[in-house]
Parts: sequence; C-alpha cells; structure tokens
Amino acid sequence: MPRTRKGTSSARGRARAREAFGRTGADHRDSGAGGIDEGVRPEGETFQYLFLHNPQPMWVYDLETLAFLEVNEAATAKYGFTRAQFLAMRIADISPEEDVPRLLADLARPRAVLDAAGEWRHRRSDGAVLDVSVTSHTLSFHRRPAALVVAVDLTERKRAETALRRSTLRLQTLHGIDLAILAANSPTEVARGVTRHLRALLPAQRVAVLAANEALATATYLAVDEDEPMGPPGGTRIPLTWLPASPPLYDLSRQPVRCWEDFAALPERPELLERLLRLGARSAIDAPLVAEGRLIGGLTAVSTTPAAFSEEDMDILGEVASQFAVALHQAQLREHLAAERAKLMHLLEDLPSGVVLVNERGVVLF
Repeated sequence: MPRTRKGTSSARGRARAREAFGRTGADHRDSGAGGIDEGVRPEGETFQYLFLHNPQPMWVYDLETLAFLEVNEAATAKYGFTRAQFLAMRIADISPEEDVPRLLADLARPRAVLDAAGEWRHRRSDGAVLDVSVTSHTLSFHRRPAALVVAVDLTERKRAETALRRSTLRLQTLHGIDLAILAANSPTEVARGVTRHLRALLPAQRVAVLAANEALATATYLAVDEDEPMGPPGGTRIPLTWLPASPPLYDLSRQPVRCWEDFAALPERPELLERLLRLGARSAIDAPLVAEGRLIGGLTAVSTTPAAFSEEDMDILGEVASQFAVALHQAQLREHLAAERAKLMHLLEDLPSGVVLVNERGVVLF
C-alpha cells in the first residue's frame, strides 16, 4: 500500500530530528554521542520531534559562544531567517542594536536551570520588531553548555493593550474638555488642561495652544507643555505671518489637520518652523480651532523625530481640536463678559446716586 502524505511528513520530521539532535534515546545511552545529553531529555527521539514541531519558536544556543546551535520550524517561520542563517548567527544578532547591552548584562547574571527572562524585543529578518516573553532551560547539547529557549510572541497583545490605553486617554482628554466647558475656567486654564492630556496621548515633545487675534494680526501662546524649550513659551505673542499657510490652507468648513513630516526637507520654511527646527524639532501636526465659523486659534503637536505622527494621531488631534474650540470660545466669552461687567460697574460707581439699572423685563440689576 502506498505511504500516505501524513506518513511521509512524519518520517521526514523524524529524520530531521535525528539529524539535528543525533541518535535515538537508546543509541545515545549506549554510545554517549548525539545531541541533548543523558539526564535532560525524557524520551529521546520523541522529545527531539516535539522540539522541531513545537508551535512556539524555540532554539538552543551555546552559553559560552552565544551561537545558535539548533532552531525549530516555528522559529524560522516567525523570524524569517532560514535554519542555515540562524546557525550562522549569535543570539545578540536577533536583538535590536540598542537592546544588546541589556541582553549581555542579563546573560552574565547567575541563572536558575529554568529561567523566566521576562519580556524582550527581537528583530525579524525584514527588520520588524517583535515583543516576546522568553523562558530558558539550561542543558548540555553535543557536550556543550547550552540553553533551550522558548519565545512567546506578545506583539499583538501589546498592540491591543497600547490601543486600549490610548483609547482610554483619548476619552479622558475629551471628558476633561467637557468639564472645562461646564466650569468657569479661564482660556489659559482650559488650554493647559488640553496640552497636558495630549502630551500623554501623542508621541510629541511639545504641545501648544495658540489663540488668534485677526484684528491685531497676532497669535498668542495660551499654553505650552514640553520637555525642553523647543519654541516660544506660554504668553508669547507672534505675528500671524510667522505661521505656515500650507499644506494645505485652512479650510474652515472641513477643519483639516495638517502634517509636516520633516521640517528639514521643506524647500521653504516660515519663521516659526525655522525657529522650531533650530531648537531640534523635526515634525509636527496642527489643527485649527474654529468656533462659529471663525478661526480662533490652533492646536499643535511637535516631535524631535521625523515622520513621528500617524494617521491615528492626526485623527485624535482633529477630534480634540473640534471639541476644545468650543470650550476655548466659551471661556473667552466668559472672560470678555467679566471684563465688560467690571468696566460697567466702574462707570456706575462714578455716576451720581439714584441711577438704577434694569433689564428688559424690569428686573433691577444695580
């Protein structure tokens, strides 16, 4: 009877196991040769086969040279390197360059036979970075001190956790703006709350709120939240001509979010972007603050990294700007009305006695 495909695959797998690990358990005990040494493998060929076909990426590396000694099929599939490529590398070669010092320090510490090394970052053959949880078990492999490693991919889980965290912060930011609308806060207090929340939400080193005064052709920084000085501080007034007009021009009917992926690559830079570039800024996104069809300011996030902001970041900034514009406009109106009332009260105090101020319904106001 012809052998089935399943049987052929099984036979090939067992042949691969014998090639990688040496002889069967019986041969190994008799000769002292082979792969994993006596006392650390349970059932010889069965263990070897389970290693090669385990659904989790696994490998064996030399504890002294740090060279890969064997890898399983899941590792080659997950990381994109062939078995031959793996066996020509050391374990530091699959770590991002900036993580290698931490890896070498961890390898130098005393370790238990079964060691949970925690979370690490690994590099695929295409340069993509994986978040993994690593557990290892020391053993002897071809009479060399070695460790068997299992790497569990956490990348998707961590992405989901990050997305959930960003979503929570996003809702908290919008809720904070709602509270600011209800409270009698000044424009500056409202702006400071927004910049603080956005710094936690966006990959930005600077978030700023500008209030525009079209009559004076100026804009004033109401609030700035930043790590290091990267631009004008809060309270600074600048000419509107300093501000970039593109890309694209503000369309107040759509309230677009603008993006500059790299200031250094711009053929021409307005004064503000030139100053930001000199202070280390490289990219930015900004959104107009529009109330009752009128431009009242802008909301800007700045990063020291080129192309730092994603489409999601732009969506967040646009959503926050839309709601924040209402809060800012109402705070400005309250501030204006309070100032006008103070002036009126001052005038009334200087008038002769006997003057009574009533509203349109005849209610005495003063």
